[in-house]
Amino acid sequence: MITVSFNLTKEDVLALACHYYSTSATVRKNRLTIQVAITLVLAGSGLLTICGSERFDPIGVGLLMCAGVFAVCVPWWYRSNLRKTAEKMFAESAYRKAFGKYTLALSEEGLASTSPTGEANYTWEAVDRVTLTPQYLFIFLVGPQGFAIPRSQVPDSAIQEMRAFAESHVRASPSK
Repeated sequence: MITVSFNLTKEDVLALACHYYSTSATVRKNRLTIQVAITLVLAGSGLLTICGSERFDPIGVGLLMCAGVFAVCVPWWYRSNLRKTAEKMFAESAYRKAFGKYTLALSEEGLASTSPTGEANYTWEAVDRVTLTPQYLFIFLVGPQGFAIPRSQVPDSAIQEMRAFAESHVRASPSK
């Protein structure tokens, strides 16, 4: 059994949510659909304006320039907006209850957690994936739910041991 304790803050929960949404195939597909659709509408409108005019039309050129700027800036804007939306959600008082001291134990049966809101047990089938970043070890459950373990609060040897143990059990679970 591997057991670690850490203090979860608003920044840690934000990091978990932002990492989930930035790596989600569904979110990426939706962003790309919006990016392509609006770029095509702007570019098409610009071309129609230019081609449908007998003389030079600056509005058409402006629409083409807007299409280019939109195509380039949407990923940055989307990430920025995602973080701002998450920050507004976490500013609500209900989320403050989840911040504080956590204890997470990994065993052959699954994960056991103790947090400011209570205790929970999860089998390995409940774990979707494990991701290691320079700042966190993320253990994702369903969607953006899971555990953000700050690497600054847990020895690196324990982080590496947890990652290896969790990955071997997530891959070994029958439903995966």
